[in-house]
Amino acid sequence: PRHQEWVDIEAAGGRKVHTFVVYPEVEKPATAVIVIHENRGLTDWVRGVARQTDGKLVVVGYTTETGSGSYGLAVARYNADGSLDSTFSGDGVATKYDAGGARNMYGHAVAIQPDGKVLVAGAINCVDRNTPGYCTLLARFNSDGSFDAAFDAAVLALQPDTSTLGAAGLVLQGDG
Repeated sequence: PRHQEWVDIEAAGGRKVHTFVVYPEVEKPATAVIVIHENRGLTDWVRGVARQTDGKLVVVGYTTETGSGSYGLAVARYNADGSLDSTFSGDGVATKYDAGGARNMYGHAVAIQPDGKVLVAGAINCVDRNTPGYCTLLARFNSDGSFDAAFDAAVLALQPDTSTLGAAGLVLQGDG
């Protein structure tokens, strides 16, 4: 059996993302959760979900920066009860709008490292914000929600293309 419902997920800046969630009704934590958000007029997008070993959910996507119109990575962490985890970036939501001068960063997939750090894969506009040309992006956030500047955002594919696909998935190897 499956359970499905419409829920409002709190995103960056206190905005609500109206989302349809489907998950199996099982006694143990679900191995798969499907998130489908309503997309009329929204500026926040959910693209990936990962469960930490403590049961918290980490959601990744992108959000629009107020004033500039640029897209940035958005990472939110939710407690097991569904509330935002205020120990993550102070309010439960971490954002990153630029890396090395590049703008328009999109988070598509997420994985949690054994040390609790959050890996995000996606796309970044590696030409300029007004010219199509996206590269694959890999970024990391510390377990407290701060951007991991030691890792920095890595542009993995130097050959830009006109899509915004970038990395569509992310798998962590067994050895971390």
